[in-house]
Amino acid sequence: MTAKTKYRHDAEDRVIASVSIDEITCYVDEDGSPIREYTKEERDAAQKESDAAESYPLTWEEIIKLDPRVSDLYREICGVKDDKSKKSFCANTAWYGDGFKDDVGNLVGFSTKPKQPNRLLRTMKAYDIVYGKCYGALPNCRNCGCYG
Repeated sequence: MTAKTKYRHDAEDRVIASVSIDEITCYVDEDGSPIREYTKEERDAAQKESDAAESYPLTWEEIIKLDPRVSDLYREICGVKDDKSKKSFCANTAWYGDGFKDDVGNLVGFSTKPKQPNRLLRTMKAYDIVYGKCYGALPNCRNCGCYG
């Protein structure tokens, strides 16, 4: 019998332990309570589905068709303007401070809340596409000193 334990944090920042004993993996929370057991076949099937979703040739146009909220967020971000009457503008302050980064993560990627029903949008590829497009829509930093 071979046992392996790995630790990670879930989307709610709880510590999750993955305990694998031979063919079965059991995920437990920080107090040791089982969350769910997965057989090797279930893990393999989930990995195959994940690999297929990651290799799918996803585009921005397809993402906004799959979830129009992504387009709504993009339009909101496009509405952010650099007020030239102010001494400086920082795109990073807008991105992080106004919560746009969190909004992207709630819509696409691994940590969507609530869980994104479309598997293609729960991929790193979808997150990277939306993150890049949305962050790129912000005005450039000006006189803020963050090198953005």
